[in-house]
Amino acid sequence: MFANIHGAVITMPTSKVGADKMVTQKSVAAGEPAPLSLICSTYKIIWPMALTMVVIYSQNMICFPGLILNGNWNFLPKENPWRTVAIIGSWNTCEAIGRYAPSFCNKHLPPKPLIWLIAGLKFFLVYATLLCVKSYNSQSEFFMSTPVQVTNLIANSLLYGVLGTYTMILGTTNKRQPGYSQKVAGYLMASHMILGLGLGATSGFMINSLVVKKAAPAPEIVAPTPPE
Repeated sequence: MFANIHGAVITMPTSKVGADKMVTQKSVAAGEPAPLSLICSTYKIIWPMALTMVVIYSQNMICFPGLILNGNWNFLPKENPWRTVAIIGSWNTCEAIGRYAPSFCNKHLPPKPLIWLIAGLKFFLVYATLLCVKSYNSQSEFFMSTPVQVTNLIANSLLYGVLGTYTMILGTTNKRQPGYSQKVAGYLMASHMILGLGLGATSGFMINSLVVKKAAPAPEIVAPTPPE
């Protein structure tokens, strides 16, 4: 470490390995392909948050839009053309609020274990969304009630926005750790987000096909009345 003519302190790497890492990270920042060693070392640091990203986006795709649209919503009959618009619009509005909420308190990030805990507990909301489907759980007056349906939609979408934002932030802010590249971390987190969307969409399709549709009662067949 020494000071230049302008008084700025310059930190020199203390080993050849340190110098190589500094050169590699500068090369990645300049747009050159990241070497496998830097990708692996970065992933070793962020993998818990990357897997959390998969879980969060999978949970979202399982609930939305399939299970949410199949809910009871007795105050919005299926014949109403605004039913789908109202439900999807409400979800997207609450999700947007959840995504922008962390920007008002970005100076104090939550601890990572808290994000993992909430993401795990959110599976109960996923199951509650399934219980709100009329064709699956029509005998439950509690889950078929309008307040429970609305509360479940708001809680699911808000938590999805908040958890998704904080997970991405915490997964890409490890600047002080050696062998870490923020640019590589961003690509890795984005790839896990896409993986979560794919797994969630597949799981949601299977749940709707195997559980919800099988539980739906078969339509009654009315025999034609013979002419008199």
